[in-house]
Amino acid sequence: MEEREKALQALENALQSATTQEERLKAQFELAKQLQPNNHQKSYTAYEGCLTLARQLQNKPMEAQSLEGMARVLWKLSDHPRSHRNYQAALAIYTELGNYYGMATSYGGLGIISSMAEEHATALDFFELALAAARKAGHESYSAVVVANIGNVYFSLGRYDDAMVCFEKALEYHQKQQNLTEIAVMLNGMAGVYVYTSRFNEGLKLLHKALAVDKKEENHTGVVMCLYNIAETLRKQAKYEEAIAHQLEALALAEKVEYRTMIFQIHQQLSVLYEAIDEPIKAAHHLHIFMEAEREEGKWMVKKQNERLQQFGSSRKTG
Repeated sequence: MEEREKALQALENALQSATTQEERLKAQFELAKQLQPNNHQKSYTAYEGCLTLARQLQNKPMEAQSLEGMARVLWKLSDHPRSHRNYQAALAIYTELGNYYGMATSYGGLGIISSMAEEHATALDFFELALAAARKAGHESYSAVVVANIGNVYFSLGRYDDAMVCFEKALEYHQKQQNLTEIAVMLNGMAGVYVYTSRFNEGLKLLHKALAVDKKEENHTGVVMCLYNIAETLRKQAKYEEAIAHQLEALALAEKVEYRTMIFQIHQQLSVLYEAIDEPIKAAHHLHIFMEAEREEGKWMVKKQNERLQQFGSSRKTG
């Protein structure tokens, strides 16, 4: 039995043997956290149960943490609207409680959702708020996470030198603390800079190093990301067959852990890859799956655009 499975079983046992609602809440919350990396749907259900218990017990800190946990899982399930609402609800409670670390992680989550919607200026604003709150909380570890997220936005904007500075700064901290999964994330980011500046071999070297770390840590979502990024690097080198093999491996694991955000991206890339090797039927199959997912995501983007237009109209009327 894997170490993670042993830990899950121990938490299941603790949940079953809980004699009070407080003990049950504590055990269920720990179970939800352990489930989160590799079983998003079960993790979400466990967090939902925590939220119900926390509200029954009028436990505001646990209510906020449960809402935040649900939000974190929801964006990985590509449900950005509900994720956004839950982060905002958690943020309101953390602010009321004066919990700066909770405020930091909530702002950070909102930044991630904004960056995924390519609202880069909004994302940077949220990340700056997250960084300020993390520093007030004296939480150096989360400050490093936020710096890396700022690096991701810079990367999306093509500011590769700025992105590398952020990744290297965050990596230095995580190496000192031996935060292995975060080290793998930083290696992925740095590899991306190398790949997008045509230093493919250096990028692949870092990606394989990150993959080894994530496999050792049984971090399945991290493994999916590494495989995807390796495949993308191989595609840029016109090594299409190798890229397809890595994307199919990533897809199988992403489906196993219900990593919806990556499932759709992988289907898009498989469509491109199969078109490159002149297999139009397979290319069309994967493109269809991606377009169906994109249609659902589009509804969220249209909603956000309508909200912005309504806000703009209101400001003109009152201005």
